[in-house]
Parts: sequence; C-alpha cells; structure tokens
Amino acid sequence: MVDVEAGATAPRGLATPAAILEELRGTRLWAQAPDTTLAAAAAHMQPRTFAEGETLIEQGAPGEALYLVMSGSVEIRVQIESGAETTVTRLDRGECVGEMSLLTGDPASARVVAVGEVETLALSAADFTAALTASAVKSIDITAVRSTTLPVVTGTRNAMPVSLPCNSGITRPTALAAPVEVGMM
Repeated sequence: MVDVEAGATAPRGLATPAAILEELRGTRLWAQAPDTTLAAAAAHMQPRTFAEGETLIEQGAPGEALYLVMSGSVEIRVQIESGAETTVTRLDRGECVGEMSLLTGDPASARVVAVGEVETLALSAADFTAALTASAVKSIDITAVRSTTLPVVTGTRNAMPVSLPCNSGITRPTALAAPVEVGMM
C-alpha cells in the first residue's frame, strides 16, 4: 500500500482533483485517457515526498503504485551482471514511474531513487486498476510510451540493451506491441 505522510499536502498548488486531472492530462501515459478515467485517478492520488537517496520502487519488487513526479528528479537504476548498480536515465517533473509493473504484473525491472527531495503524487495499484475500469476502459495502450534502447555496461564490458520509455520509467527489455487487457492484471 502507498504510504501517505501524516498531514501531507498536495505538491505546488495541486490541492484539488481538478488540478491533478490537468496534470495527468499533460503526461504521455494519460494524455489519451478519457476524462472519467483521469477523474477517477486524480481523486485517489496521494502526495508523497521522498528524501535524497530514498527508494520509490525497488528492483524485483511487485508493483505497488504509480508515481507522478511533481518536483525534483528520480534516477532509474538497474543491477547488472557484476552485481553493481548503474543509472540508466533520470526523470523529472511531469513524468510517471511504476506503471509498467502495474500494467504487466511483472516485478519492477529497476530501482527508482530520489535525487534530492522529490514530491510525487502516488496512485496505488488498486486505485490504478479502479481508475481504468471506472470508465469501462478495457485496455490501456502502453505502446504510447516511447521506448529507446540504451546500452548498459556489464561487468565484462559487453553492452546489454535495455528498453527505456522516455517519459514513464523503465520497461522490461521486450517491447509490447499490443494493448494490455485490464483483466490480465
């Protein structure tokens, strides 16, 4: 379950679900969603602040929440064959992380770490699913999240391709060509 700090307030003037809805509408992941889906998600998003170095998502853990970065930056880090951890990208305000695990049911493929203080709006896995089903949405097109393959240096200096969506967190190495059915989660 997503922990919400006692007395937490919505980041930077986003005190109303309507303001959160507009913020969601500006993201690549939610841009094409119907208003009823956005409203359902916005109504359940909770503020969450992370301190420098705090982990939002642990690699290998089940998906618990989607996080919309409202201020600050997060790094997407993966553990490579040698056991070392490498940073593969940095995400800033207006970008989502955690949605791939919620959509696919797979464990998180990377660790997401706060760079400085990071304010987010969190949507629990249960509320994410409820938002998708609230407006009878049968699927969400995860191909709307643009992926780029970047090399990651392993302990043996060989390049290993990793697919990264530019605006939404890290995906697993295979690209998905079709929508994921909500009932499959």
